[in-house]
Amino acid sequence: MGCSCSKSRKVDVVHGRRPVRRLSSKDGRQAALTGAQDQRLTGDKGPQNRPGLSVQNFARADTIAVEEKTPARLTKKDLIPDVEVFKDLDKRAVQAPEGHATIKDLVMYLIEPATTPLEKARILFRWVTSHIQYAVDSYVTGSSKSKSTAPVAVFQHRMSVCQGYSDLYREMCRLAKVECVTISGRSKGGSYRVGDKFGPDSDHAWNAVEIDGRWYLLDCTWAAGNTDLQKKTFEFKYKEHYFFTDPEVFIMNHHPMDNKWQLLEEPVSLVGFENQVHLKSSFFSLGLLPKFLSHTMSPVCTQNGEATISIKLPEPMSFIYHLFPYEGGYAQDENVLHKIAKNMAIFKVAPAQKGRFVLQIYGKRGTATGQYSEICSYLIDNAGPKDLPFPPVGTSTWGPGPWLLDGFVSDVSHPRAIVTLPEGEAKITFNSVKLLQYMCDIEDDGQKWDNYAFPQVNGQTTSVFVRAPKPGQFILTIRAKKEDDKEYRKCMHYLLRCTKCKSHVSPYPKTFGTWTNGCRLYEPLDGRLAANRRVNFRVCCPHAVEVVVIAAGNFHKLARNADGSWKGNVGTGVQDSVIQVATKKPGGKIYSILLQYEVVG
Repeated sequence: MGCSCSKSRKVDVVHGRRPVRRLSSKDGRQAALTGAQDQRLTGDKGPQNRPGLSVQNFARADTIAVEEKTPARLTKKDLIPDVEVFKDLDKRAVQAPEGHATIKDLVMYLIEPATTPLEKARILFRWVTSHIQYAVDSYVTGSSKSKSTAPVAVFQHRMSVCQGYSDLYREMCRLAKVECVTISGRSKGGSYRVGDKFGPDSDHAWNAVEIDGRWYLLDCTWAAGNTDLQKKTFEFKYKEHYFFTDPEVFIMNHHPMDNKWQLLEEPVSLVGFENQVHLKSSFFSLGLLPKFLSHTMSPVCTQNGEATISIKLPEPMSFIYHLFPYEGGYAQDENVLHKIAKNMAIFKVAPAQKGRFVLQIYGKRGTATGQYSEICSYLIDNAGPKDLPFPPVGTSTWGPGPWLLDGFVSDVSHPRAIVTLPEGEAKITFNSVKLLQYMCDIEDDGQKWDNYAFPQVNGQTTSVFVRAPKPGQFILTIRAKKEDDKEYRKCMHYLLRCTKCKSHVSPYPKTFGTWTNGCRLYEPLDGRLAANRRVNFRVCCPHAVEVVVIAAGNFHKLARNADGSWKGNVGTGVQDSVIQVATKKPGGKIYSILLQYEVVG
């Protein structure tokens, strides 16, 4: 969820002590790490003396001397290999009774089964994120009359903005004797849009806790749930991502006013923060990481009118997308070509005009039904339009990627989304794990070109013959269905590119529902036949007892060869007539049409 607490009141500066880090001085002497200005005590007696820490100045709680042997920070995965270890603590926090009169009473109840600072930090975090609602109205209106964000007020009203969430959590940690600070900074929350610049003030607050001498970051506000700013509603929906988030991930959406609270060896500047890709919590929920992205910075500039963004996939996933002009306007999704190849989700962006655009990417696990969630957004800077734009297919995935990832098909002759037709023709083959029937379409600029794609299935091997009716770009759509299904569903899109083809391109013959698994056409492949000519016909049709060619009202029986195919020579007849190839199955009394040809002049 988003937060922009500058709309309610200015966020306080960091409270508590500074993060511990190792010395970098060459002589090995102790050095004091000073805190941000205007820090104040959190109600305790100041930092406790313990190995590795000694108080340098008792008048300031933020001045700590650090020995060289400060322990290195652990990643969340190292510290918490499986969050299921918190199952009982989480349940206790979520189901905690409402009758506690004071914060202290509640804290004592919550931490009773907790045996470590980590367990205490966890159960307090889960209580705050499951019992404190976000004050959406205060956020939307920026009302100065919003309820106090003091811990007692937040505890009583069970509602606040980010400052209240953070200060209440810090107070609860103090009572539980867990070191905790409130951090202020800039954030990429609900009202943020990729490309926005930040002002001098903070707009969000979050926390850091110290466990075994190491500091860890967390955000109670964003972990609590989702807001609908238009409806001014809040919904509890816990997000594990914001508990002990690794600093190199946390910095993607949180930039503290004091860079030391980034907890990074090399802090990210505010400009660098502004230029990072905007990643949503759903990005991480899918098991994705920033290192899986081809571009972690934004804007992405086009080259020759096109930019390519890719995401490495740890498992099968599906994506949709939207492309908008940055200054507002209608979506231009037709200017994005999306494909999945070799465990990579690829987005080729070719805006139709010069200018800046926002690419929003939505994802989900697998390729079956399910809800998409926005995972990231990029700012695209386009210096000029592409000479040959992509044909529109909505937000579908190009190429065989999803079917490859799911294991439905294998041994694909053309695994990439773009198929070049050097002489105007191509043959696409693949193996499928299930026996399916296929139907294919070719179109460009909304015009459908009938019978320029011809599927043949032999066992588990499918061949799709394609022809370009003219030079240009075309969409090949392959649909599939099981034998007992009523409707075909889209399974693949290819972009066909043809620079040269024959002067007079004939489509393939028209197929009918009887053209099923095992049927094969050897000749003629052209669906238009010249009038008054003798033509060789050769087809294969499993289980047929008779195959005929119907021309000019006459039935011409084909002879069966030793290889199982049926062959014969037939006259085409007059112009503007049709020729049909039909078959009769065992016990059948009527013929079923397989193919149909046009007779032309």
